[in-house]
Amino acid sequence: MQHRNVPLIVCYENRPECEDGVRVLVASLKRAMPDARLRLYHNPASPDFADWIGQFPGIEWRPATLPASTGWNVKPHVLTEALDDGHEQALWLDADLLVARDFFPFLAAAPADALIATEEASWGSWDDSDFLRTRGWGLEPGRQLPFTTNSCVLRVTQAHRGLIAAWQELLSSPAYIAAQAADWSTRPPHMIGDQDVLTALLGADAFQHIELRFMRRGKHILQLFGPLGFTIRERLQIGFGRLPLIIHAQGTKPWKVERAASQRQWYGRLFAIYQDTSAYIMFVEKYLQPGLRFAWLAPASRAGAALRRSGLGSIALAGAPIAALFDAVYGPRRMLRRIMGRRRVPRT
Repeated sequence: MQHRNVPLIVCYENRPECEDGVRVLVASLKRAMPDARLRLYHNPASPDFADWIGQFPGIEWRPATLPASTGWNVKPHVLTEALDDGHEQALWLDADLLVARDFFPFLAAAPADALIATEEASWGSWDDSDFLRTRGWGLEPGRQLPFTTNSCVLRVTQAHRGLIAAWQELLSSPAYIAAQAADWSTRPPHMIGDQDVLTALLGADAFQHIELRFMRRGKHILQLFGPLGFTIRERLQIGFGRLPLIIHAQGTKPWKVERAASQRQWYGRLFAIYQDTSAYIMFVEKYLQPGLRFAWLAPASRAGAALRRSGLGSIALAGAPIAALFDAVYGPRRMLRRIMGRRRVPRT
């Protein structure tokens, strides 16, 4: 189905070792939205990538030439380039997500100049109460956001150039660059990553006039991060029905050997089984084969294989027993932390 004012989709991935994720994104996007236009910046590891990408119409492949140190902070550069090329709107997609269903109707239903982003994962830095990030940057508070903005999906228009320029300025500041040298878990909340800076700006008085629309966690997007990445509540919302629009492998990357990385033995074992039933992995296995064949699609444990079989082909049912346990153990802790343990930061 065609929609008016369809944006140019952009994606940037300069790590050759993440090529599997890029292939999943491209194949899922063209499966769900054959007419979508994608500008892909990527340095592939495989010599057959050019032939492989050539089978998909509407894809403009460019080398990823920005410095490797730019990391996640590349988004303002890439979005500005799309707007400079005359596109009325541009939509960023992270390279570690897949498109389960056509999201153009969601975009079309939003106001023409609304900025569209997603809700942060429950296990991530979800809380932004009391203008946590806005005050951290010393900005004048204006609009209280209900949660931290996750920029894995981000639609901007020509009307947002001022915001994008301010975003780039803060990402280039010496304070932010210095903070990035530390482990992410020790960084100030307003400097964890690019999306925390964007959250600060969207909560500021100077940009409260920008309309916002969010893809909500569980309804529009699965944010697969940590033990609360796919909760029982979210699974019940889906049931045997339609999946959300986007599935985001926000935490552990399936194509990397990370499934049992935890130092806590009981958690490490359970989380490895939980990863065997990842909605991201199961979607690729169910809908993107035989076009994509990866060794990491196979369960790494017998328990994981058994849970996949017991799910009767349902992405929501597979892994539900472990999800219920994680919800019971970590759900109350996360809620208590939001209520009692919110961090505060000094103004910069």
